[in-house]
Formats: sequence, structure tokens, C-alpha cells
Amino acid sequence: ELFGQMHAHGEDASAVEAVVIHAPRYDYVNRPRPTTGIEGKFSMQFCTAVSLVDGDVGLSTFHEAATQRPEVLELLDKVQVEVDEGRKNHLTDMELHITVKTAKAVYSSTNRTPLGHWRDTSQKIELTKEKATKCFRHVGIPPERAERIQA
Repeated sequence: ELFGQMHAHGEDASAVEAVVIHAPRYDYVNRPRPTTGIEGKFSMQFCTAVSLVDGDVGLSTFHEAATQRPEVLELLDKVQVEVDEGRKNHLTDMELHITVKTAKAVYSSTNRTPLGHWRDTSQKIELTKEKATKCFRHVGIPPERAERIQA
């Protein structure tokens, strides 16, 4: 969502001056400088930075080399997590609010529930198909075959 907002205004991750993630205390995903793919997978900061650079987070995001991409490392230095101690770290209160500041504007996004969460109202079958398509693409399965597998 933030990626789209920025691109609609002609900006990309290189224009970011600061990123603030407002969240409950999630110590297990508060990893400011992941060095491995698995640490990146469990880092709010890394996933936010990659989504601003690439517009998406997928399987290739979590390769070891991906955590060392210069543009991602530069952006990680600008990402800060502000913990709201008044909110519980609980599956029913997972809201994240992310603010991105550039010289031109401030972009904002609130995610009340992650995609796929039981409270998420989006169509689960569509999310599943989209994820499967990305996975098939990642391992080199041609789109026509991927469609047949999903049919």
C-alpha cells in the first residue's frame, strides 16, 4: 500500500527519510538488522524496508544475500519501531501503523489484521491462489502449468 502511494507521487524508497512502525511489543519480530534470511523473515523492519524497495515480499526476499542488499541496508537505518506498551501482543490486537516520511510528503498505512489472519475479511481463496502463483513462479513452474495445478 505504501509502495503504491509513493509511486503514485513519483517517489520510491530512495526518497525515504524516516519510517516509523507503531506496534504492540513484538520482541520476536523486532530485529533491526537481520543478517540471515530467517532473521529477515521475522523482522518487521526488514519486511517493511523490502516492501518499500520492491513493492512486495516473497520467497526470494528471504535468501541470505537479500538481507545484504545495499538499498535495503540503507533503508533499514531509517526504520524505527515505536512500541505501544498499552497494547497487548495478542492475536486479537495485531494492528500495525506505518508512517513513511520523504521530503515531499508523509505516507501512512494502518494494517488492522495481517492478510490471512482469521479476522481478515479478504477472500482467502484469492489470497491462496495469489500466493501459490508466486511460489510456482519462484521455483520456475510455467504459468500455464501453475494454472492447471490450481484448477
